[in-house]
Amino acid sequence: MKTTHILTCCTILGLLLGNSSTSAQSRIAVSNTGQELSTTEVINIGEDKSTQSIIPIKIARTDTFSTDKLVAKGIMYGVKGNFEEAVKTLRLAIRLDPNRADAYDNLGNALVGLGNLDEAIEAYRRAIALYPPEAIAASPHNNLGKTLIEKGQWEEGIKFYCRAIKLDPSFSNSYRNLEDVLRQKGININFQSLDIRKNPDALGQIAIFLKSMNQLEAALACLRCDVELNPTSAISHSSLGAVLADLGRLKEAEENYQRAIKLDPSYAMVYNNIATSLVRQGRIEEAIQTYRQAIKLPDTPGQPASAHTLAYDNLGTLLIGQAIINNNTENLEKGIIYLRQAKKLDANYTPAYIDLASGLIAQYMLTDSDGVEEAIAVLQEELQLRDMPYRSTRTHVMSHYLLGFAYMAKDQLQEAIKEYRLATQLDPNFTDAQKQLEQIEQLLKEQN
Repeated sequence: MKTTHILTCCTILGLLLGNSSTSAQSRIAVSNTGQELSTTEVINIGEDKSTQSIIPIKIARTDTFSTDKLVAKGIMYGVKGNFEEAVKTLRLAIRLDPNRADAYDNLGNALVGLGNLDEAIEAYRRAIALYPPEAIAASPHNNLGKTLIEKGQWEEGIKFYCRAIKLDPSFSNSYRNLEDVLRQKGININFQSLDIRKNPDALGQIAIFLKSMNQLEAALACLRCDVELNPTSAISHSSLGAVLADLGRLKEAEENYQRAIKLDPSYAMVYNNIATSLVRQGRIEEAIQTYRQAIKLPDTPGQPASAHTLAYDNLGTLLIGQAIINNNTENLEKGIIYLRQAKKLDANYTPAYIDLASGLIAQYMLTDSDGVEEAIAVLQEELQLRDMPYRSTRTHVMSHYLLGFAYMAKDQLQEAIKEYRLATQLDPNFTDAQKQLEQIEQLLKEQN
């Protein structure tokens, strides 16, 4: 009997509208093109030791060979730990040639060795300003990022790591340093496992991962850098807007969305993101129409899914939420159709499985439909998916949690207990699953 079911439509509404990581939200799209810069002829001075995150830079050839020798000598002093002599020698080189960017970069390294972080920051900024546009100046950006983080300016530091990666996606020091600072923030990430090295869209990939971990400020730092380096990219502006919206900075988000539309009126992903912002503002009808507008435009690839996949999923979720609030079975049926389409478009997009199963269970509760069997099949299918790039433990937990609900709807209480236990094992802090488990166990005791 339904009266014995602990599941309520309010619970499903919570799942659909924000109590799980699979709720409708703006997503980040990823560009398929990146910037390439040529290199200048260089000679190597010193070694890049694996334990040394601020590294000696390569020295550009100039006509002033005496200055070259001074810079090389200054670097060698720094490598040997004689930072005072390094500073004196590099400052002499700068007096001879005030436009030597590499001298300023290595001066910054020596000043860091002396603990003069403020002066080092100024030296790195000067080096960045002096490098010609055709140079790949990843090193001073990396070094400045590390020094800013040592000063406690971690968001600004991440920004410069991201700039270094954008300038040279193969530059290993910036990846390692970025991994280190994120690890200090409790975020364990291995960029090599994300397969983004040598990828011109590395910043977008990093931002997607950070956003999936709810590290929005770090994602924002990456995307501000991306926009700065790609000011004419609709994708970059739309992605930045999505994170700003997640942070509640809706005015700034709207400004970036409008820039994206101006740059590319046919870019479907930005309309998906705009619709999600409208949902946050309670402008539901406008959001529904905007999601539909995204679906009418040509589909565009992105992460964690294409624009059409996200629009179908978000629109379906929104319609089901409205159906529960207003007891509107027509919207409920339409929402399920949209969610089925999202799953069909991208079988690897795991949130569509969770959202579809939630909708089917809600449909059963409101209409006595037989959608529970389909919900079970969808969730079991989701649990078979492995090694999805952005699949989180949370989706796995939610699959077990919703399976518990589905089995309860079928009065298969032992199966429900099994699923709730799996959910709590995966996430011991998942109190809703723990409460459901306790209530079923209490119900079985009373029946016995």
